[in-house]
Amino acid sequence: MDFLILRNFDHQGYYETRIVLFLLAISAAVWLWRARKENRYLLILVSSGLMMALTEYLLQWSGLRGSGYHFLLFDQRVPTSVGPLIQGLLEGGICGVMALWFADLRASGMDRRQWLPYLGLCGLIVGLSVLAGGISSYRPLTSVRPIFAPGPVVINTTIIFVSLLIAWRREALPFLANFYAGLLIFSLLNFEPLHLMHARYVGLLENGLPVAAPTIWQYPIMALSHLYDSSGGKLHYFAIPFALGLIRVREKSPEEAEKVPYQRLQTLSERGWRKKSKPFQR
Repeated sequence: MDFLILRNFDHQGYYETRIVLFLLAISAAVWLWRARKENRYLLILVSSGLMMALTEYLLQWSGLRGSGYHFLLFDQRVPTSVGPLIQGLLEGGICGVMALWFADLRASGMDRRQWLPYLGLCGLIVGLSVLAGGISSYRPLTSVRPIFAPGPVVINTTIIFVSLLIAWRREALPFLANFYAGLLIFSLLNFEPLHLMHARYVGLLENGLPVAAPTIWQYPIMALSHLYDSSGGKLHYFAIPFALGLIRVREKSPEEAEKVPYQRLQTLSERGWRKKSKPFQR
């Protein structure tokens, strides 16, 4: 079967919500750069945005978005000459930032309190996607993209292989795995509300016309899209800047490395004290 990704949110509300996320991401990235001399988030935001823009240019140039594809921003049609660049910055930037943030939190062994801002932004992403899905659900299709077109499959497979090779040679496979997990989490939070609200879903061609695929195919094919296309196909957002020496892998500082065992010992001692104080409680 020739499965498609059908979507109808390009003309109603979606890209306006991306502006909110982009402004939050770039504000945080600039603050980290100015206040903490941490420029990795600004670099990943720009590089991810440009790499996604290149992907959009290729998709639209090859006709894989469907004939006459365009999107609206505040009810104004964005010219096709700059549309992919705007899409890349608005969508790719926040995607790269969220993935790097998750990888940093995992790699550095942060405690639960330091996860709260990340989790708060995750909640905002879901809320904005629900808003965009509610506005655009069941409207006319705006994009018809084949999932298993030969060109994208070859490109995505090459990206995954080369990214793994770079990480393996530079001893960064665990960090790349965490970055992939961050990409996957973002894809699920961002696209599944749209999927459930029938604003981005799996389709098939029936008598030459795109229609929704049966329910039995919706979730397996969409899961494959999340795992392979929306996440695996974006591993170069980290691998290329890392290979060029523009960003580094986040590791535990000596203070953090000492803090984690201490916290574990403290937790174990507290559990032991509670058990002694309540000997008959299991």
